[in-house]
Amino acid sequence: VKYVWLAKDLASSLSKYVGEIIEEKFGSELVGLKYHPLFNIHNSEFIIPYQIVSADFVGLAEGTGLVHIAPMYGEDDNILGEKMGWTAIESVNLNGIILEGLPGAGKFMKDGDKDILEDLKTRGLLVSEIDDTIRHTYPFCWRCETSLMYVAKDSWFIKMSEEKIKNIMIEKNQKIVWEPSHIRDGRFGEWLQGARNWAISRERYWGTPLPLWVSEAGEVRFFNISEKEIKESKNLDELYARGLAWLKMEMKKNNQLENWHRPYIDEISFDGFKRVPFVCDVWLDSGCMPYAQSGFTGAGEIFYPADYIAEAVDQTRGWFYTLLAVASLLEASGVKLSDEPPFKSVICLGHINDARGQKMSKSKGNVMEPMAIMEKYGADTVRLALVSMNPAGEPKNFDEKFLQTTQRQSLSLLLNVMQFFEAYSKIVKSKIQNSESKTNLLDTWISALSKKYLHEWHNFMRKNKLTESARATMSFVDEASTWYLRLSRERFKGAEAVNALGSLREVIKTAVIMLAPFCPFTADDLWPRLGESKQLFIEQVLLEEFENLNADEEKALVEMALARSIVEKGRKLRESHGLKIRQPLAKFTVKSGSLSEEYFGLIAGELNVLKVEYGEAETFDFELTKELKKMGLAREFKRTLGDWRRGQKLAVGEVVVVSVWCEEGEINNTMKELAESLGQDTWLNISIEPNSGEAIEFENSKIYITKK
Repeated sequence: VKYVWLAKDLASSLSKYVGEIIEEKFGSELVGLKYHPLFNIHNSEFIIPYQIVSADFVGLAEGTGLVHIAPMYGEDDNILGEKMGWTAIESVNLNGIILEGLPGAGKFMKDGDKDILEDLKTRGLLVSEIDDTIRHTYPFCWRCETSLMYVAKDSWFIKMSEEKIKNIMIEKNQKIVWEPSHIRDGRFGEWLQGARNWAISRERYWGTPLPLWVSEAGEVRFFNISEKEIKESKNLDELYARGLAWLKMEMKKNNQLENWHRPYIDEISFDGFKRVPFVCDVWLDSGCMPYAQSGFTGAGEIFYPADYIAEAVDQTRGWFYTLLAVASLLEASGVKLSDEPPFKSVICLGHINDARGQKMSKSKGNVMEPMAIMEKYGADTVRLALVSMNPAGEPKNFDEKFLQTTQRQSLSLLLNVMQFFEAYSKIVKSKIQNSESKTNLLDTWISALSKKYLHEWHNFMRKNKLTESARATMSFVDEASTWYLRLSRERFKGAEAVNALGSLREVIKTAVIMLAPFCPFTADDLWPRLGESKQLFIEQVLLEEFENLNADEEKALVEMALARSIVEKGRKLRESHGLKIRQPLAKFTVKSGSLSEEYFGLIAGELNVLKVEYGEAETFDFELTKELKKMGLAREFKRTLGDWRRGQKLAVGEVVVVSVWCEEGEINNTMKELAESLGQDTWLNISIEPNSGEAIEFENSKIYITKK
């Protein structure tokens, strides 16, 4: 009869392999119980008490409630083994090959599973064989998918768990501005509270050699002299004088070591002392960055602390941590550069997933090649899209459609505004400067709006709120194009052209300043096209403090917002009556006292009415007279001519002669009456006559347009 101990909660899931319950005990009652191991692999030099101990990492999700501990091959196992004073014993070598004297000896560890099972079965130690394979988590190489194993290796550590060091790190962390803010006391703060000793050695070929030499007796010496000091020494007397009489270097080429990396550095030895065969953890290098940039023993300037750093959120265990760790270690050892942490503020960026939120992986085929994406859309579009997508610390589901939308609604929009400015500036043939005089309602409004957005953008940037800053930039570009420029178009053709262009120049300049941190290439292209200097760009983007709005500017923003809401209501009212916006109406009434009359002209233009006046409520005069219908036809004709110009890729201001003809005689008569005025508005010399030009659908008929 065989008896086995297992957790009661797991008994039902294992009932097909074991019999009835004959005894129950608390797990704590089994602690100290000795047992015979399945494989007695230790030799006489090891004393291993095979007994049951308690551990908080044993769960009830799988298994039996009792687990085998292998201090050589698992982190939890190793920590428990060190606590209990056990020796870590090898059963598999570093190549994953099972050692001699064990089942499956000479085979790769995973290939020996059947041999181990057969051995247990032969010796009567196998309780039962299950029908199916048990699926559980297991580490594999992410490149080649080879089975991996954890192995305890000798390493060199910095004792970060000392209270003095830990307290310095915690204190400095409280001075750092984190974005997202919860990282400070959450993910990062908790990591500092449980700071582990830092394994700084790596068994690699390339890297900074660990400057430690060990004698056969185990004495350790730290070699802290720089390469420059060694090379500039005429002989070793200077080094001896510094208390390093044990130094005895085996050099090449006239006492000069040409390469201070492995394997050359390994040739340096001292009276029985040999260098340990390790290089430094690269994160130790990165953590030393503030000091190593000019040489810690040199006289160069040390830039400490950094104003701002940014990296992915996993760097709470990497660069963010090592920068703080090295600064705290120096302070704990008496080298204090500043009371400040090594960086004043930090932005933790979320990882980028595919469009469905899945981690990108070549094996899954869902990887987006960054260079190909940037070649297609431009680095600025990619950067702006990622920054504006969601707050910095959140994961980003990367969808190419979002790039297309960002490009179309922001960067392309701004480039179109710039091209419009340049085209009309050529017609004016005058140097355009920012307009100081704001006599036009729209100019006053856009100037106030520019200041409002600049102020918001600047405050967001100061607080590392990049997403909010980027979205403010995109909103400003949208409002400048779809409201200000659209409503101001006619002004660029007449007497107001210079002032209008001056205001538009100011709009573009504001947009470029706000866009610069996210889209530097675009900003670098547009700024000089405005005639501005690079130095002014640096001063205005990086250094300028932006003003608050004054009372008049606040009023202009409030009233324009009200005017826009009235326009929006009017458009919905027209839609409900089935009237296109291009069909003029006689009148629109605004509720008395709700808005200043100076906005009536703007509202009239947007709602396409002949006049706006105060009344009891917001409504239209919907009666369509013959004259109003004629005016509607003119608007449609003007739009059609504009579309035709764009299709012909005619330059702004370029006048061409065209002949136009319609199948509907009455429309021809109307077009003859309107030809001269519409021609001036569209830079066309129009004659109404039959032609064989391009046929265009127009008012349930067709018109033909051709260039003479």
